[in-house]
Amino acid sequence: MNDGGKNNHIRHEIMETGRGDDAAAARNDETAARQQRQAGFDPGPSVPGQIRRDGGSIDAQVMLGISRFPVLIHVARVSEEDMADEECVRVSSVAGTIACIAVDVVRGRLSVEGLYKFMTAPTVSKLVLLESLLHQDRQKKESGLADSEIYANRRTHAFLCRHMPVVPRRIHAMVVNPRRMNVVVSFSIGTELCWGSMRWQRMGGRWLCDYCDLG
Repeated sequence: MNDGGKNNHIRHEIMETGRGDDAAAARNDETAARQQRQAGFDPGPSVPGQIRRDGGSIDAQVMLGISRFPVLIHVARVSEEDMADEECVRVSSVAGTIACIAVDVVRGRLSVEGLYKFMTAPTVSKLVLLESLLHQDRQKKESGLADSEIYANRRTHAFLCRHMPVVPRRIHAMVVNPRRMNVVVSFSIGTELCWGSMRWQRMGGRWLCDYCDLG
Protein backbone atom coordinates (compact mmCIF):
# COMPACT_ATOMS: atom_id res chain seq x y z
CA MET A 1 0.00 0.00 0.00
CA ASN A 2 1.44 3.42 -0.96
CA ASP A 3 1.63 6.41 1.43
CA GLY A 4 -1.60 7.91 0.04
CA GLY A 5 -3.44 4.65 0.58
CA LYS A 6 -2.08 4.31 4.14
CA ASN A 7 -3.12 7.87 5.03
CA ASN A 8 -6.61 7.34 3.59
CA HIS A 9 -6.87 4.11 5.59
CA ILE A 10 -5.87 5.90 8.82
CA ARG A 11 -8.30 8.76 8.17
CA HIS A 12 -11.07 6.21 7.56
CA GLU A 13 -10.29 4.47 10.86
CA ILE A 14 -10.32 7.78 12.74
CA MET A 15 -13.65 8.79 11.18
CA GLU A 16 -15.25 5.44 12.00
CA THR A 17 -13.95 5.62 15.57
CA GLY A 18 -15.25 9.18 15.95
CA ARG A 19 -18.77 8.26 14.84
CA GLY A 20 -19.05 5.59 17.49
CA ASP A 21 -17.58 7.82 20.20
CA ASP A 22 -19.82 10.90 19.84
CA ALA A 23 -22.24 9.92 22.59
CA ALA A 24 -19.47 9.01 25.04
CA ALA A 25 -17.62 12.25 24.27
CA ALA A 26 -20.72 14.31 24.97
CA ARG A 27 -21.10 12.65 28.38
CA ASN A 28 -17.46 13.30 29.25
CA ASP A 29 -17.18 16.92 28.07
CA GLU A 30 -19.00 18.47 31.01
CA THR A 31 -16.96 16.50 33.56
CA ALA A 32 -13.63 17.39 31.91
CA ALA A 33 -14.59 21.06 31.58
CA ARG A 34 -15.44 21.14 35.29
CA GLN A 35 -12.05 19.56 36.10
CA GLN A 36 -10.30 22.29 34.14
CA ARG A 37 -12.24 25.06 35.88
CA GLN A 38 -11.43 23.55 39.29
CA ALA A 39 -7.73 23.41 38.33
CA GLY A 40 -7.82 27.15 37.60
CA PHE A 41 -7.07 26.92 33.88
CA ASP A 42 -7.07 30.23 32.02
CA PRO A 43 -9.84 30.07 29.39
CA GLY A 44 -7.59 31.78 26.83
CA PRO A 45 -8.94 33.68 23.80
CA SER A 46 -12.72 33.62 23.41
CA VAL A 47 -12.64 32.97 19.65
CA PRO A 48 -11.23 29.66 18.31
CA GLY A 49 -8.29 30.32 15.98
CA GLN A 50 -7.52 33.70 17.53
CA ILE A 51 -4.01 34.12 18.98
CA ARG A 52 -3.45 36.22 22.10
CA ARG A 53 0.04 37.39 23.01
CA ASP A 54 1.14 37.93 26.60
CA GLY A 55 4.77 38.95 26.74
CA GLY A 56 6.81 36.13 25.25
CA SER A 57 3.99 33.57 25.50
CA ILE A 58 0.92 33.06 23.35
CA ASP A 59 -2.53 31.54 23.91
CA ALA A 60 -4.96 30.17 21.37
CA GLN A 61 -7.92 27.84 20.95
CA VAL A 62 -8.31 25.17 18.26
CA MET A 63 -10.81 22.43 17.50
CA LEU A 64 -9.16 19.00 17.74
CA GLY A 65 -10.38 15.43 17.60
CA ILE A 66 -13.89 14.70 18.82
CA SER A 67 -13.86 17.37 21.54
CA ARG A 68 -17.03 19.45 21.50
CA PHE A 69 -15.14 22.42 22.98
CA PRO A 70 -12.05 24.27 21.71
CA VAL A 71 -8.75 22.92 23.01
CA LEU A 72 -6.70 25.52 24.86
CA ILE A 73 -3.08 26.04 23.75
CA HIS A 74 -0.44 27.89 25.76
CA VAL A 75 3.04 28.31 24.29
CA ALA A 76 6.03 29.80 26.11
CA ARG A 77 9.15 30.89 24.23
CA VAL A 78 12.67 31.61 25.39
CA SER A 79 12.86 34.19 22.62
CA GLU A 80 10.02 35.56 20.51
CA GLU A 81 12.34 35.34 17.51
CA ASP A 82 12.67 31.55 17.83
CA MET A 83 9.34 30.76 16.17
CA ALA A 84 6.42 32.65 14.67
CA ASP A 85 3.08 32.67 16.51
CA GLU A 86 1.28 30.75 13.75
CA GLU A 87 3.92 28.01 13.63
CA CYS A 88 3.79 27.64 17.42
CA VAL A 89 0.05 27.01 17.23
CA ARG A 90 0.38 24.72 14.21
CA VAL A 91 3.03 22.46 15.75
CA SER A 92 1.15 22.38 19.07
CA SER A 93 -2.08 21.41 17.28
CA VAL A 94 -0.36 18.62 15.38
CA ALA A 95 1.20 17.40 18.63
CA GLY A 96 -2.23 17.28 20.29
CA THR A 97 -3.70 15.30 17.41
CA ILE A 98 -0.79 12.85 17.26
CA ALA A 99 -0.90 12.34 21.04
CA CYS A 100 -4.54 11.26 20.81
CA ILE A 101 -3.80 8.96 17.87
CA ALA A 102 -0.85 7.47 19.78
CA VAL A 103 -3.14 6.68 22.72
CA ASP A 104 -5.56 4.86 20.42
CA VAL A 105 -2.65 2.98 18.82
CA VAL A 106 -1.46 1.88 22.27
CA ARG A 107 -5.00 0.74 23.10
CA GLY A 108 -5.24 -1.24 19.86
CA ARG A 109 -7.94 0.95 18.30
CA LEU A 110 -5.88 2.31 15.38
CA SER A 111 -3.09 1.05 13.14
CA VAL A 112 0.45 2.13 13.98
CA GLU A 113 1.27 2.89 10.32
CA GLY A 114 -0.06 6.45 10.45
CA LEU A 115 2.46 7.46 13.15
CA TYR A 116 5.60 6.95 11.06
CA LYS A 117 4.92 10.19 9.18
CA PHE A 118 5.05 12.18 12.43
CA MET A 119 7.38 10.19 14.73
CA THR A 120 10.83 8.68 14.52
CA ALA A 121 11.02 4.90 14.18
CA PRO A 122 12.44 4.31 17.72
CA THR A 123 9.59 6.37 19.22
CA VAL A 124 6.98 4.34 17.35
CA SER A 125 8.69 1.10 18.42
CA LYS A 126 8.36 2.08 22.09
CA LEU A 127 4.63 2.72 21.62
CA VAL A 128 4.25 -0.67 19.92
CA LEU A 129 5.98 -2.29 22.92
CA LEU A 130 3.62 -0.47 25.30
CA GLU A 131 0.65 -1.66 23.24
CA SER A 132 1.93 -5.23 23.51
CA LEU A 133 2.29 -5.00 27.30
CA LEU A 134 -1.18 -3.50 27.72
CA HIS A 135 -2.63 -6.20 25.45
CA GLN A 136 -1.10 -8.88 27.68
CA ASP A 137 -2.50 -7.18 30.79
CA ARG A 138 -5.91 -6.94 29.13
CA GLN A 139 -5.88 -10.66 28.40
CA LYS A 140 -4.93 -11.43 32.00
CA LYS A 141 -7.73 -9.21 33.26
CA GLU A 142 -10.29 -10.91 31.01
CA SER A 143 -9.10 -14.36 32.15
CA GLY A 144 -9.18 -13.35 35.82
CA LEU A 145 -5.42 -13.88 36.28
CA ALA A 146 -4.36 -10.25 36.58
CA ASP A 147 -2.71 -8.87 39.68
CA SER A 148 -5.22 -6.59 41.37
CA GLU A 149 -2.45 -4.03 42.06
CA ILE A 150 -2.09 -3.38 38.33
CA TYR A 151 -5.69 -2.28 38.08
CA ALA A 152 -5.66 -0.23 41.26
CA ASN A 153 -4.34 2.60 39.11
CA ARG A 154 -7.40 4.22 37.53
CA ARG A 155 -5.41 5.75 34.69
CA THR A 156 -4.03 2.35 33.71
CA HIS A 157 -7.58 1.00 33.81
CA ALA A 158 -8.69 3.88 31.57
CA PHE A 159 -6.03 2.99 28.99
CA LEU A 160 -7.27 -0.60 28.99
CA CYS A 161 -10.89 0.46 28.36
CA ARG A 162 -10.84 0.51 24.57
CA HIS A 163 -14.47 1.64 24.21
CA MET A 164 -13.85 5.02 25.87
CA PRO A 165 -12.86 7.88 23.50
CA VAL A 166 -9.76 10.05 23.86
CA VAL A 167 -10.78 13.70 24.15
CA PRO A 168 -8.03 16.38 23.98
CA ARG A 169 -8.33 19.11 26.63
CA ARG A 170 -5.31 21.39 26.85
CA ILE A 171 -1.85 21.77 25.33
CA HIS A 172 1.18 23.34 27.03
CA ALA A 173 4.27 23.88 24.89
CA MET A 174 7.73 25.33 25.36
CA VAL A 175 9.81 26.52 22.41
CA VAL A 176 13.34 25.66 23.53
CA ASN A 177 14.98 26.89 20.32
CA PRO A 178 14.01 27.26 16.64
CA ARG A 179 14.49 23.50 16.13
CA ARG A 180 12.99 22.05 19.32
CA MET A 181 9.63 22.22 21.08
CA ASN A 182 8.51 20.35 24.21
CA VAL A 183 4.76 19.69 24.39
CA VAL A 184 2.51 18.36 27.15
CA VAL A 185 -1.01 17.33 26.12
CA SER A 186 -3.80 16.71 28.60
CA PHE A 187 -6.65 14.49 27.49
CA SER A 188 -9.50 12.60 29.10
CA ILE A 189 -10.43 8.94 28.81
CA GLY A 190 -13.82 8.60 30.41
CA THR A 191 -13.65 10.62 33.63
CA GLU A 192 -9.88 10.22 34.01
CA LEU A 193 -7.54 13.06 33.08
CA CYS A 194 -4.32 11.72 31.52
CA TRP A 195 -1.20 13.29 30.06
CA GLY A 196 1.17 12.90 27.16
CA SER A 197 4.69 14.35 27.19
CA MET A 198 6.32 14.85 23.78
CA ARG A 199 9.48 16.31 22.29
CA TRP A 200 9.33 17.63 18.74
CA GLN A 201 12.44 18.31 16.66
CA ARG A 202 12.72 20.07 13.30
CA MET A 203 14.50 17.56 11.08
CA GLY A 204 15.20 18.88 7.62
CA GLY A 205 12.06 20.64 6.47
CA ARG A 206 9.55 19.02 8.85
CA TRP A 207 8.79 18.48 12.52
CA LEU A 208 9.04 14.97 14.00
CA CYS A 209 8.31 13.66 17.49
CA ASP A 210 11.34 11.81 18.87
CA TYR A 211 9.99 11.26 22.40
CA CYS A 212 6.49 10.36 23.57
CA ASP A 213 5.48 9.30 27.07
CA LEU A 214 1.82 8.56 27.83
CA GLY A 215 0.16 8.02 31.17
